[in-house]
This record gives sequence, C-alpha cells and structure tokens, in this order.
Amino acid sequence: MIVFSIIVAIYSLISTAGNIPENISMINSGQVEVMRAGNNWFMAGLSYGGFVLLWFASFVTQLAREHSLKEVYTGVCCGQLITNSCGVVLAFALIGSITQVAGTQIPNLVLATNIAPGLSYVFAIIIFIAVFSSAAPLLWTSVQRLASEGTAKYKAITIILVIAALVIAFFVPFNRLMNICYVINGYGGFILVVFMLVKDVKTYIIRKEHK
Repeated sequence: MIVFSIIVAIYSLISTAGNIPENISMINSGQVEVMRAGNNWFMAGLSYGGFVLLWFASFVTQLAREHSLKEVYTGVCCGQLITNSCGVVLAFALIGSITQVAGTQIPNLVLATNIAPGLSYVFAIIIFIAVFSSAAPLLWTSVQRLASEGTAKYKAITIILVIAALVIAFFVPFNRLMNICYVINGYGGFILVVFMLVKDVKTYIIRKEHK
C-alpha cells in the first residue's frame, strides 16, 4: 500500500508540480472546497498526531515489552521520518490535482486513474486489503479489553461490532466517516498526551524527592 501510494504520488507530483501555486491560491480563496480536520493547520496536526497515538498505543506498548527502549525509539524515529516524508510528497501530489480530487471518496484512487485507468483496479484491491489489515487489529484491540479471546462473549461482541461497522459504512460516505473518526480520535489522543505529560512530570518530581 505504502510503496504503491508513493509511486503514484511521485509520478503525479512530477506531472502536476506546475499547478501547485495556482491550486494553493484556489484552496485559500475557497474556490475549491476541501474537507478539513481542523480550522487551521495546527489543529489538524494535533488531530492527526493524537489519532496515531490513540489508535496504536497498544501496539507500541507491545513493542516496548518485546524490545529494548533504544530499538523502539530508533524504530519510531525512522518510521516517523519516512511516514512524514511520504505524507509531504502525497500532499503536494494531491494539491497538484486538487480540482480533480477535491470531494472524492478516495483521492489516491483518482491519481492512479489519471496515470492509467487499469491501474485503478489494482489500487482498489490494495486499498481493500489495507483497510482490512488496519481494521482487523483495531477490532481485536477493542474486543480483547471487553472479553477474553476465544470465549462466547468475545465472539458475540466481535460480531456485534462488525455488524455495526457495516451498517455505518453503508450509510455514511467514506470520506465523511474517515473525517469524523480521525478528528474525534485525534482530539481524544491529544487529551491522552496531556495526561501522559502530567504523569511524567509527577514521576520525575517523585524520583527527585527520593534521591
């Protein structure tokens, strides 16, 4: 998914780089409406950062149990550097084609179609697999906190949540659904960061007092 997205983004960026200044002006003037995660770039950044932290906290905790902190820190820093760099490339690629992708359900799919119509079918399959590979572990993370894995209660909760997710997916547009999920979870994650910082400060003060 990542490799394919980056290939499509780089190709699209090279093809439409000349449109970026004009398209940015169109976005700023409101001539082209885009769905936003916040009123400004700072709030959108907080939302995205909080979203990542909240959704993947359990996975990072598992990594910390199985690896040294040095390995975890190295992995996190390298991962963030690569992910953010790819995000910048993709963002500019989308801006270069903003008149085509604004308001679409899956903008990356539009970029792939612009390169070659047949490529969109391959990308659609990749997106489907990527969504499943993200949704399944997140579902597991939620259900395991409510019931022991393998029990009847565990299976019942899983089925109920899957049905609820399907019903919501049928009636809520994908882009709107993602916007709602990202923003709500993002601000929730940011609140979690505040509590974590408070906890770290208290721990630091207690350690200094006992020295």
